Amino acid sequence: MFDVEKGLVFTSRDNLNLLDEVVMTVEGGQDVAASVIHVHPAHNVAVIKVHMASIDRRPLRACQFAPPRSSVQPGDTVYYVPLDFTNKTVTKTTITSFYESSDERDDSKSKYAFGFFLFHHLTVKLKDMPPEEQQEGLLLNKDGKIVALVDFSWECYFLPANELQAALEPVGQDRVGELRFRDFDVKIRLIHCGYRLGLSETWKSCFPREYLLRVTDVPYQLPWPSQERHPLRKGDLILKVDDKVITNISDLGWQYTQPSLRILVFRGDKEVEV
Repeated sequence: MFDVEKGLVFTSRDNLNLLDEVVMTVEGGQDVAASVIHVHPAHNVAVIKVHMASIDRRPLRACQFAPPRSSVQPGDTVYYVPLDFTNKTVTKTTITSFYESSDERDDSKSKYAFGFFLFHHLTVKLKDMPPEEQQEGLLLNKDGKIVALVDFSWECYFLPANELQAALEPVGQDRVGELRFRDFDVKIRLIHCGYRLGLSETWKSCFPREYLLRVTDVPYQLPWPSQERHPLRKGDLILKVDDKVITNISDLGWQYTQPSLRILVFRGDKEVEV
């Protein structure tokens, strides 16, 4: 329990001694100095006094995208931030190596293992990997700017910032995740109504409605351009498939290759059937 006005924290007294100097994480992940002022002699309870004056109350700045391509290099310090903002853990680590991949290679696994990455991406090795339960996240540089989108399902794939910005172009309003820690503080906005996803080099589609799209929800298999029967344009908002409102990306499946289906999209300022 945290008493905001008095700056008191009641916690377990395990491994705590009276007058210990400790660090507490408060207010959006900010680390502040604190002291143990009481250890209960009979119960497993300690009282910690947070030094409220040391709390940084400046407004958090919005997280921005780093310049494309040359955002990070091997040896750079980076920060992994999980997309789940209920988890305030930030992993500080170092890039040890990376290589670029492309869908131009004749390698079916690289094309279809992750349907999201049907264009240039980076396969990156970090010195310290985040926990397995943190499957998706953002990679930030030392200035707190986004350099990559991360998926640790099998390997770690990083989408360069210039393509990430297009992939996460907002469609609607959303919640804001706030992180404040010693090296920098950021405010990250994720889209709740939908993401614009790059499904190939030439066209993009959008999956709308109140559905929080995660990286792992993207279909692993997508058609080749030659199999495409319902060409979409950049900025198209998918509304219905055969009069069924699309609220879940799994509703789409392989419908692109079925010419009998009717797909309704919002294009420009009007609804169009493709």
